[in-house]
Amino acid sequence: MKKASYIKKLNDIIAVVSDVAMGDLSKRIEVEGEDEFAALGMAINEMIDTMNRYRTEMAEKLISVVSDVAMGDLSRQVEVQGEDEFAALGMAINEMISTMKRYRAEMTEKLIAVVSDVAMGDLSKQVEVIGEDEFAALGLAINEMISGLKEKEFIRDSFGKYVTKQVVDELLKGRLNLGGERVEVTILMSDIRKFTTISEKEKPEDVVRLLNEYFTMMVNKILQYGGTIDKFIGDGILTIFGAPIRHQDHAQRAIEAAIAMQRELAVFNKKRVKAGLPPIKVGMAINSGEAIVGNIGSDLKMEYTVIGDTVNVTARVEELNKKFKTNILITHSAYTRATKRLTVRKLDPIVLRGRRKLTQLYELKGIET
Repeated sequence: MKKASYIKKLNDIIAVVSDVAMGDLSKRIEVEGEDEFAALGMAINEMIDTMNRYRTEMAEKLISVVSDVAMGDLSRQVEVQGEDEFAALGMAINEMISTMKRYRAEMTEKLIAVVSDVAMGDLSKQVEVIGEDEFAALGLAINEMISGLKEKEFIRDSFGKYVTKQVVDELLKGRLNLGGERVEVTILMSDIRKFTTISEKEKPEDVVRLLNEYFTMMVNKILQYGGTIDKFIGDGILTIFGAPIRHQDHAQRAIEAAIAMQRELAVFNKKRVKAGLPPIKVGMAINSGEAIVGNIGSDLKMEYTVIGDTVNVTARVEELNKKFKTNILITHSAYTRATKRLTVRKLDPIVLRGRRKLTQLYELKGIET
């Protein structure tokens, strides 16, 4: 009977120890009496309690570090002791933290490099976005910022010297459309007469100086009346009134700009004559009608410009200043859109070069007061 009791107690101890060896710390030995089996059972139970406390402590340490990592804090490491499963897991977590640190450092360097280039004015770079983490979100935000800056830089480059600051501000705020559209505008075209003869007689540097002085003077007046410089064509200037800002009085603005330009030219010529230089004469034409305006060009070079029959007619009319010995010619469409009474000389209708129908022209002399 005593032997059977010993065998049962021994089997109970072996069963619990086997479970502990398999990692199961939920079992305990039932201790009875004060014999050697009771002492052994108490010792095993104490060992189980110690192992449970160790497991709880290690689990709390691992959870604490992993929680900090999840919050973005990579400053901590798991203290690894021994060679058990907690040590192996701690080493794996530490390796993960090191990898995340390297990734964070690498991504931070890439972001800083792109942002630094942007700060220096280089908008050619983009952040390579991988994954969906905070660096990816930040990279997307930086790329979007660069795209916005590129658009603003394009607007400043395209318009900064050819329109007023108010127009540029409106463009940058996204209130004006730069895409292709058909709108009613007034075109003002000007051209220096016999410029080829002038350029042949003067030194190249003198010709460039003359053009720069002339263009500066003319552009200032054009901008004063809300015009947009489309382009310089040799010694000529092509100007748009009514785009990109939709001035309802675009024809009147063009007319007043042309008169102001001729007055400014008279002052300029007095200085030339005083300096012993010949005066220059400028022919101008004004025409109103529908045209297509917008950004036109290639990926490498693009400009805001105007195209269409209204532009072609203006060019044909400007050529006739020489024939009629006039300074400013306006078409009937521009004349009827003027908001103030004009002083004009009505010319006989004429067929423009390349066209069949008659066109009514007027010599613009001034504005009635």
